Amino acid sequence: MTLDEIEWLQVENTTKCNAWCPGCARNQNGHGLTPGLVVEDLHIDRFKQILDSLPSIKTVQFCGTFGDTMAATQVIDHIMLAKQYAKKLQIHTHGGLRNVKWWKQLANILQDIDHDVWFGLDGLAGVHEIY
Repeated sequence: MTLDEIEWLQVENTTKCNAWCPGCARNQNGHGLTPGLVVEDLHIDRFKQILDSLPSIKTVQFCGTFGDTMAATQVIDHIMLAKQYAKKLQIHTHGGLRNVKWWKQLANILQDIDHDVWFGLDGLAGVHEIY
């Protein structure tokens, strides 16, 4: 497969998260960061370079293994940029960040593109409510 053939891109735009879920790879059983994990966001210029190299891109999926998509400082900029390249956006989050006003802003941004927002409510009973 060549870069010209790639139609789907999964992006981890940050390694930041406000939750400490016990099974998460970013921490040590819910306590302290995994040694060597660098806490950072994907730089918008680097993201643009990646998207520019994928002329057939159709779907961009924001899904974190080491962070929650919504924790990225420039998440709106990431989404706006992805909209310029893709026909569909998928966003995965635990839903424990941002306020109602922010989510309404996101809904307005997404209204003119095919999209899914997936909420993964992680944690044991009584834990997700903390965040």
